[in-house]
Amino acid sequence: MEIDPKRILHIVKCMNHGGAETMIMNLYRNIDRTKIQFDFVCMTNKKGEYDDEIKKLGGKIFIVSPPENGRIKNLKEIYKIVKKEKFVAIHSHVSYYSGFICLVAYLAGVKKRITHSHTTSDIRKKNVLRNIYNIFSKLLIKIFSNIKLACGEMAGKYLFGKSNFTILNNGIDLEKYKSITDEQINRLKEELNISKDKFIIGHVGRFVNIKNQEYFIELAKSMQKLCNDFVIVLVGDGSDFDKIKKLIKENNLQDYFILPGLRDDIPVFMKMFNVFVMPSLYEGFPLVVVEALAGDNICFLSDTISKETNVIPERVSYFNLNDNLEDLVNKMLKKYKEKETIDVLKELEQKGYSNKKIAEKLQSIYLK
Repeated sequence: MEIDPKRILHIVKCMNHGGAETMIMNLYRNIDRTKIQFDFVCMTNKKGEYDDEIKKLGGKIFIVSPPENGRIKNLKEIYKIVKKEKFVAIHSHVSYYSGFICLVAYLAGVKKRITHSHTTSDIRKKNVLRNIYNIFSKLLIKIFSNIKLACGEMAGKYLFGKSNFTILNNGIDLEKYKSITDEQINRLKEELNISKDKFIIGHVGRFVNIKNQEYFIELAKSMQKLCNDFVIVLVGDGSDFDKIKKLIKENNLQDYFILPGLRDDIPVFMKMFNVFVMPSLYEGFPLVVVEALAGDNICFLSDTISKETNVIPERVSYFNLNDNLEDLVNKMLKKYKEKETIDVLKELEQKGYSNKKIAEKLQSIYLK
């Protein structure tokens, strides 16, 4: 007799190519779907970039009105879905709002109510009402969330305080990086019109304020003084894409930038880069750092990013966003020149950043 898989409902804003969403999809692809099936509540009217793949993998997508259009309406819609469908667990990825989600799940009779922390800061401006909301939300999480997960220690303490939580590493498919050939890298360089010996600074991320892609404008100006044969490749899309493109043009830096948009061949890009730079205003444990390390990059990360990203110390350096840029450029060039040979994929495997291992851990949490 065939047993239906146990269904888990993930609560997200939209299934686009963000860090948390990519992590969820990595786990979804690697989990045993004869035992576990993912469904999604998305708080948007827009189609997500992962929606087609979710449906192909057997998942359902439930669209609800966003909280900005009325929290009570949003929670009522989620309650109806949870009450009607049979979910083994609710897995919420919406930061503070997870407290309200877990309350709704409790009222609907769901026994496993999971809150997952993916960041170390709040994008919204702080004021008295926001502070009250955050305090109340944390209280709801404490009372109604009976499983707490975090991408790292800092992210866990940020949302859960001193409460017990489990760290679930941000993992990737390491096998994809093992199979990339020089021919694939050279083909990508030809496509992007990058000459063979050009020094490539890479970045992958959504074009939004917290990712701080504006930083690359000043970085390019400093690079011009010290290493003229370079290019900065910014992969991704988002609300600030046109703004960054305009800034590049206004500063006459078009010859030094390539913006290829969204891509599904990120492992090849990571293997093509010489140095990976992430100047975020804040981050928890961004998945893209693991991807950059798998590509054997020298990684330069802003010191606002969790130091838990220092997975392979020989490959990770931190900088302050107010540091002298010419000093930073010199450090980057020196680090790359002195780069040691390391089996980064073996190290990442041993340190638990393989999707398969992480999916097994999550599966055991769901089925426990």
